[in-house]
Amino acid sequence: YDEKTGGRITRPENINGNWNANGAFMFNTAIDSVGMWNVNSFTNLSYMNNVSYLFDNIAKVSNRNHTRTTTVMERLSLEPASTVYVGDSEVDIETAANAGLDCVSVSWGFRTRKQLQGFGATRIADTCEQLAEMLLL
Repeated sequence: YDEKTGGRITRPENINGNWNANGAFMFNTAIDSVGMWNVNSFTNLSYMNNVSYLFDNIAKVSNRNHTRTTTVMERLSLEPASTVYVGDSEVDIETAANAGLDCVSVSWGFRTRKQLQGFGATRIADTCEQLAEMLLL
């Protein structure tokens, strides 16, 4: 580094040492006897080894820098196939159908049982107890 001009002379250097490794584990299992409720787990482990140079403004030299990064990620979810959409109108029935989800309609909300049947509802709960039974099957 030249303090008078503010310029710096650099030359490329092959550092060798940049690499990374990744590993993943997936697990899927039913948590009930009929297989309606499935739990999915996805675990990812990543390790990165990076080598570079950093310029030290105080000492006016470039120093070799070694960075190691470890990442662990876990994602836990339920399958959309085991998700149930609960609603009280034709919009809810259509939304569930468009999302590919099973729908349970409730007759104590915006529409009556007869109206919900007219909109194509196939599962209708008239009480909270019925709804709980339908969701826990």
